[in-house]
Amino acid sequence: MQALYHGDNVNLINGELQNKTPLRHEFSKEYIDSVELNLSFSELISYLLKWKFIPHKRSLGLEVSIKQSRIDIKNYFKKDPQLKILVYASKRFDINWKIGRLMAMSEFWDHVPDIFWPEDCPWTLDEILNDKFFPK
Repeated sequence: MQALYHGDNVNLINGELQNKTPLRHEFSKEYIDSVELNLSFSELISYLLKWKFIPHKRSLGLEVSIKQSRIDIKNYFKKDPQLKILVYASKRFDINWKIGRLMAMSEFWDHVPDIFWPEDCPWTLDEILNDKFFPK
């Protein structure tokens, strides 16, 4: 016996609904790219914060993560130049800063107090995206 449930094709087996196709939301490629870009940007901020404020944790792995995030972000800009406007928007930048700060803080919450982490971003957007910039 077959039934339709929320527009998806499902089977009724032993009294239980079994999806033939997973439930999914249809998002545009642009929307997905913007979400991934914002995540990459927040991650980059968290890596730069760790580099600056937890110097004993500096490593080749952290340096590679910073470089990879910058490459990812620049690739999003190449695919869709409109995404650059999104990142440069001050409100979005502030949100990404806060998320990146929380990401960095969450890793060191047990031995670095919240007041240690700056409330406002100490770097410009151009510095953050500059391949040669590693905060001292």
